[in-house]
Amino acid sequence: MRHFLIILILTVLSSCSKKTIVEGVQIGNTLYEQQNLSTNKKFASLIHKSLNRDTEAFGELLRFKCGGAAGCYDLGSVITQIVYRLGEQNFSEMIKNFSNEQKRDIRNYLEVGLEYGYRLEKSTANKTVDQQFPFLSKSLVH
Repeated sequence: MRHFLIILILTVLSSCSKKTIVEGVQIGNTLYEQQNLSTNKKFASLIHKSLNRDTEAFGELLRFKCGGAAGCYDLGSVITQIVYRLGEQNFSEMIKNFSNEQKRDIRNYLEVGLEYGYRLEKSTANKTVDQQFPFLSKSLVH
């Protein structure tokens, strides 16, 4: 009986843990550690829907409260990974009706995502949005 309870408790605790990877998209520690379980689930859902080109979900992800500083760098990394996964042209199509303010926010998140976050390969280090995403860059506001 004692072993059963231990296994049950460990199972429950592991099922409540926060996801640090959603469909291959890595979420930085600072961002996911400051979220409660329901917010984490919502965030994971927004990533999933964004990868399926859901414009509204991506707009919501863009407005996600990242807590400032390192948490927002982590959000920039998530957004950068979404662009890599979808490709510049598909991503550009998804955000074509976004406001200039939203497009400016995307550029800002991509800048910090490239600088501090996820890198597809070492050659992306220290690259600007214009260099790394030349097609997408044309549709974003400076």
